[in-house]
Amino acid sequence: MAQIPDDPDLLNLMMADLQAAEPIFQPTKYWRDYQDATLLYLKINGLESIRGRRDGAVTSFGCYESPLHPTRDGLSHIGFSSEEIDTVEAFLRVAANSPKKPILPLGLSIEDVFRARLALLDSKARERCSRARSIYEMDCSIVGGPKSYFEFRDKIYTQNMLLAFDAYIECMVDIDLEQVSTVVEIGAGIGQQVECLKKLHPHLTIIVIDIPPQLYVSHQYLRTVFPECSVSYRETRTGVPAFEPGGLYFLGNWQIDAIDPPGPTLLWNAKSFQEMSQPVVSRYADAFMKWSDWLHLRNLANGLEPQKIAKHDLESAVGRDFYESLFSPSFVQKADRPVSKSSTRDYRIMTWERK
Repeated sequence: MAQIPDDPDLLNLMMADLQAAEPIFQPTKYWRDYQDATLLYLKINGLESIRGRRDGAVTSFGCYESPLHPTRDGLSHIGFSSEEIDTVEAFLRVAANSPKKPILPLGLSIEDVFRARLALLDSKARERCSRARSIYEMDCSIVGGPKSYFEFRDKIYTQNMLLAFDAYIECMVDIDLEQVSTVVEIGAGIGQQVECLKKLHPHLTIIVIDIPPQLYVSHQYLRTVFPECSVSYRETRTGVPAFEPGGLYFLGNWQIDAIDPPGPTLLWNAKSFQEMSQPVVSRYADAFMKWSDWLHLRNLANGLEPQKIAKHDLESAVGRDFYESLFSPSFVQKADRPVSKSSTRDYRIMTWERK
């Protein structure tokens, strides 16, 4: 199984560039602890098998591919007691370790269940938005050593990529990506949403904006998956980048003012604006509202819980009311709806289009 290559000099370069940036672009208190933990993790372990390691330093931004069965938190959320969870977990571990054996009810195997999940996602795509591509057109990368994945029709699928495809459907309901030239994602994690969008719509120019070390991980992962179209951070770290159609680029968050994306542009953010303070999000918006034609957010309607806001000094919550006041002068809202339950938290799709 192919691994993600280490480049410690690049990580050091990114971190030095971040430290030289304006204070407002430094990690919030929410992310500083994660940053320290991730840097330590990378120093000790590097990127080898990062998608198969259940370590909080990397699970926090989507690296880990969880087992092909519900987690303890998920089982608790749907009402199982602690004793019942112990029993269910033991059985599900056996099922996951024997994915082809028909040990589930009705003579099904765990692979049968995942084939059914693929069929449901494919059906959802057709029903919700006829212009959406099929999940059967995708083949997920297993670069980076995920332990949990399954194969169907000579293609590979992972849990996280199924979630990315579901998010893709929600976007296509409101925005036809065939009419979009550039997607700018702020806070891409390891980059699996980018992988999904790029594989389904290769024409897209995609610009990843993040703080290191998360930017470093997505840079190394996506450049391994898309070597033919990705451009190294070393080439874009200074000046105004020249974005070519269909390219894949990586920029530090402090470079957002240097962006002039080609063609109709979609700004994508999932779960990270709510982890910033209102002044920080406003600072990003000063830049992206100049060139975005659509804004596609997957965040909590009311922002983080009050206790987390206080703990991490994030001031007022970044949620629906704040977005409305920030975006309404230039954009009209197209959608505000709950997403299908993928966690214990109530995320919503909030989409705006330029007036």
